[in-house]
Amino acid sequence: ETLKTKAKIMSERALSFKVDIELEPMSSYERMLIHSYLDGQPNIKTESKGEGASRRLVIKYIKQ
Repeated sequence: ETLKTKAKIMSERALSFKVDIELEPMSSYERMLIHSYLDGQPNIKTESKGEGASRRLVIKYIKQ
């Protein structure tokens, strides 16, 4: 639930400011949960960036 709340807040911030939001490093399971939660959101795309323990999720604003 904490991750869902964080994903929701950060995706709303990305939409409001029309910017990409980079989250702190997290486990592959946590990244997968956020990818799944935000899948299908309008004007939002998620991708993972980085390597190993410093791999992080980026919530991207997509202009349509």
